Amino acid sequence: MAGTCANLYDVRTDERVRIRTIHFELLRRECTALGVTAGQSVRVRTRSVGGLLVELVEGRTVALRQEWTPFIEVEPDTPGGPVCAAA
Repeated sequence: MAGTCANLYDVRTDERVRIRTIHFELLRRECTALGVTAGQSVRVRTRSVGGLLVELVEGRTVALRQEWTPFIEVEPDTPGGPVCAAA
């Protein structure tokens, strides 16, 4: 399904999005410690049962736990937006 994604969980591999907000203070702290913050552009490199590997703009790759991704809201980082995974 093409269009805007609501959260990082819905983003397909190799798509780039901008993090709009990270819900919950504890999750924000955990993400910040990994270098992932609101307003940042990320690309989903790979998906697994346990989580996602996302590439930050500076080229560093970070592992995010799967259960975190529904609470990380994203928006398109390019005109036309990302292609979201089918539900």
